[in-house]
Amino acid sequence: MSVSQGVAVVESPEDVKRRLEEASETNIATGCWSLPGEIELLGRKVDARRASYFVYIGTIGSSKRIVTTCGNHDCINPDHLRAFASEH
Repeated sequence: MSVSQGVAVVESPEDVKRRLEEASETNIATGCWSLPGEIELLGRKVDARRASYFVYIGTIGSSKRIVTTCGNHDCINPDHLRAFASEH
């Protein structure tokens, strides 16, 4: 969410998807979309993998962690992401 002239603006999932796709680098050979670090989502910094999972796949429980199945820690391709229970 951002604020423009005192009015809160909430990005649609399509806007977030567009930002993720534009900011990431695609590896044609592996299918990975690499985007290290965080992006802003609803006014707060969020891990790029969590943001991608959220907008492409759905809700993530707070006790879940997002891991890649491709071995690329920076990959945000939703086809390469899985949610697992965090070990405490």
